[in-house]
Amino acid sequence: MSHARRVLLFAFVLAIGLCLASRASAAPLPEARGLLQFETAVKWSKVSAEWVARRPAWVTDVSAATSPEQVGRLAIELETAMGWPSVEDSWHADRPAWVQAMEHASSSATVARGLLQLEAATKWSAVAETWKAARPGWVARMQELAGK
Repeated sequence: MSHARRVLLFAFVLAIGLCLASRASAAPLPEARGLLQFETAVKWSKVSAEWVARRPAWVTDVSAATSPEQVGRLAIELETAMGWPSVEDSWHADRPAWVQAMEHASSSATVARGLLQLEAATKWSAVAETWKAARPGWVARMQELAGK
């Protein structure tokens, strides 16, 4: 292989590597940021004991998610860790369709709508007092993302 071809091949490989590295260090998807913000409001006393061990990796997974479907599945994981005492009784009927939508979310709008549903079904007793002040801005961002 000629020197010129090796230089071109090296430049190409370097460019691909830089593209991959820039995506890995890019900011989380907007729906992922919304999920992370909501999760930080959920009280530790309202999640399963397993969540304490899983949370650091979960935060990494959410931050690294590259598709709405990944974020949707991670939202299901949080909701499962929250458990029934954290949500309104109406969630029993709403949850199956919510899980289906989140498992197969193909857009940021779908995930944002799902996060709005989950948040609306979450009892005030399950979130930190600070959520009351943070919630309006979060809801506005999720509604914008949802196309509402």
